[in-house]
Amino acid sequence: MVDANKLKSIADCKGKIKDILNDDDIISLAKNEICPHYLITNPITKEETIWFIPSELNDWFVNTYIEYKQGHFEQKHNFIYFDKYNFKVKSKIPDELSIIENLYELPIGNVFTTSGIYFLCLDGKIKYVGQAENVSVRVYTHYKEGIKNFDSVFFISCPKNQLFELENSLIKYFRPEYNIAAKAEIKSNHLDVIKSITKA
Repeated sequence: MVDANKLKSIADCKGKIKDILNDDDIISLAKNEICPHYLITNPITKEETIWFIPSELNDWFVNTYIEYKQGHFEQKHNFIYFDKYNFKVKSKIPDELSIIENLYELPIGNVFTTSGIYFLCLDGKIKYVGQAENVSVRVYTHYKEGIKNFDSVFFISCPKNQLFELENSLIKYFRPEYNIAAKAEIKSNHLDVIKSITKA
């Protein structure tokens, strides 16, 4: 049972996390279920508000993201999280991809994402389907190589242990031009897998 007296709004929290991240960043982490937080629902309006126990939040942050070196705190690594709002689709979606739920658009640049399946598109057509543990890093590699021609990128999140199966099923389903694997027989019941990610 949580002691309600310990719950604080993000504006009232203090600690090392506030030295590195602003309030909006921390709220985004909570909304994406990354950092410890508590949701309180108003019984009348049903509105949900996010609350924190400052000691829990800072313990999580220090243990996960920063370390003490030579008298000051340093980040262990770049602070990365996947903000779904910033990846909402803004471009015209290729007709082929309009059947897929929870599709996000990846800006062609140096951004970081979760593991997933990505679609390199050109003029509203899927040209290549790929998978990666960090989608943007892989797409950036394609961009630097300059071998595949594309003007937009879309992706869906996918657990690491399901990447190969979903990628193979999508390649067999869409048969994109750049996928060499599309010419081979892929051992996967691709229609069942496709059904699991498409709109009902």
